[in-house]
Amino acid sequence: MAYAEKRGKGPAPWRVKYKLPGGTEASESGFETKAAALAWGRDQEARIREGRWTDPSAGKITVSDWIGWWLAMQDVGISTADNREYLIRRFIRPAWGTSLLNSLSTEGITRWENALPAKAGISQRTARAARTLLSTMLGDAAAAKPPLILYNPALRPRNRGRRTGRRLDRSPQRAWATPLQALLVAERSALLSGRSDDFTLVITIAYTGMRWGETIGLERGYLYPSEIHVEWQLRELNGVFHRLPPKDDSYRSPHWEPNLPVDLPPFLADLLTNQAQAQPRQRCACTAQHGGSGQYVFLGPDGGHYRRSNYARRVFRPACDGRYEPGPGRPARLVIADATIWPGTPVAAWPLAQPGTGTDYRPPRGRGIAAIPEDIPLTCWLPVKPGLTPHGLRHSHKTWMAEDGIPEILAEQRLGHEVPGMRGLYTHASGRMRDDLKAALQARWEESLRDSAAINPHSPVPLLDKLLAPPRGEPRQEAEPATPRVTARDRPAPADREKLISQIPPRQPKSPTQKGRMEPVLRASDLARHRDLASGAKGTRTPDPLLANNRQHVHRSPSPQVTVPERAPGSVQIRACCCTFPQYRSSSPAGNMRSGRRLTGRPVTAAPVWHTGGRKRWPGAHRRSAAHSPASQRAQRRLSHTP
Repeated sequence: MAYAEKRGKGPAPWRVKYKLPGGTEASESGFETKAAALAWGRDQEARIREGRWTDPSAGKITVSDWIGWWLAMQDVGISTADNREYLIRRFIRPAWGTSLLNSLSTEGITRWENALPAKAGISQRTARAARTLLSTMLGDAAAAKPPLILYNPALRPRNRGRRTGRRLDRSPQRAWATPLQALLVAERSALLSGRSDDFTLVITIAYTGMRWGETIGLERGYLYPSEIHVEWQLRELNGVFHRLPPKDDSYRSPHWEPNLPVDLPPFLADLLTNQAQAQPRQRCACTAQHGGSGQYVFLGPDGGHYRRSNYARRVFRPACDGRYEPGPGRPARLVIADATIWPGTPVAAWPLAQPGTGTDYRPPRGRGIAAIPEDIPLTCWLPVKPGLTPHGLRHSHKTWMAEDGIPEILAEQRLGHEVPGMRGLYTHASGRMRDDLKAALQARWEESLRDSAAINPHSPVPLLDKLLAPPRGEPRQEAEPATPRVTARDRPAPADREKLISQIPPRQPKSPTQKGRMEPVLRASDLARHRDLASGAKGTRTPDPLLANNRQHVHRSPSPQVTVPERAPGSVQIRACCCTFPQYRSSSPAGNMRSGRRLTGRPVTAAPVWHTGGRKRWPGAHRRSAAHSPASQRAQRRLSHTP
């Protein structure tokens, strides 16, 4: 309970004391009257009970001290910790490290963010990231119990400022490649490095959608004949490799949900098998640092791992752009290649000619620059896909799956993403979906080989030149035909007895039109549904185009001619089963005898009726017709009775 006491004889002699959450007492002086002191003290106790009280002395710590306490309470990955350390060291501590927490204001933080790009030479995106991190730290200070500050001054107000130019600040669209462009980039990468391993590396990223760290971190123990298990990645931070789980726990393995590995099309399975067999079974040099088996599918020429920045500068960027990017102290350089065999073997890297000099271009000469004979035809590479990155090949893989109509659940889970909502809960990747995906990727690969062979049937890369042999017409050893998938229509016959007639599939007429690779497998139920839809009956919907395009699978015997009597005046109809039988009413019971009935009618065509089991029956061809059934005969006698 707060109480007031008088201290001295000044103009404001009253002081109030109140209890803190920990049980200790705090005081505040400077009140003119006892009532004012008690009102202030009781208000503080009410704030304490409601959890809104702030210690006036709590915010009197520096931002640098609070950053140290805040970092000790965080539990994040090493990449997030490294990014936060960079922003704090580069931008936050120099600007706010010596300031008190309760002295920060929203106006000062906003001016600091707006001036940061011009002052530090960074982008607007980096400046926003620095303020976001400062807002996170101050938000935790305001949410502490008891809070250190009343509110978060770094919180960015919404819907403030101009809207013009906001969309321009977004990151540009990722460049993606077609299968032919991915093949050309892989060929150039192998020529620049002088190793066929880089060809397989680029093709693997393009046709699996794996991330860069997951590809260079692929160990031999996780490579299987027809699939890859993604359970680890290699992450480079400050020059050191770390063996970590995939990003956001995006496992693609039968041992982790959703139990879906990365399926390999046949050509890629062969490439990776040859790659693993060609590599010497040695451990990488940094196994002691990051752990694991140390036996990786892709290693550099020195037995270590590819570093992202070095590989991009030396191999991937020249392969995509046709030139080396400029760097500190060196200009951009063109890739000069020997044009004897397309696309040319790189022999040098020359700087660009400066226009307007009025002098002929002279190749660079000097120490460390190899001399090129005069009789060698030279050329420079043109760009294949400017701006393409290894992550852009991941975007390409997703685009290819969308073009091939791969279901969303399989496409997202193959990339390690989650499908939100009920779509991801009730949809599952089936074996047929996976087979269709592998067939679509195999078809894209074969098409890219044909397109490359149309440009030039040979390649200076030995591995690619061997793969181009079938498109350029050279014979190759035929592989054993794959075992077809067993469906409901094609069932294996018993081994100990002869095939039944119903198990022998009908002869398929050869159609001049080649079937597409995505043709569905039809069942008896599909054929019956197609017959009903194609009949034109009222109330039926438009026939399925996929089934309509596969009418050659439906084989019917010639339709027999069935004579249906004309309906006489005064007759009634009895509908039994699926056929209609007219009955005749006469004045005498004897006239209704079946033997004395005179039938005159017209010939019509009857359609077959499909029954469970795949056999056809014709109306009126049953062992006992509906007209001869006991129930039908009793109905005839009742109708033929004259009252």
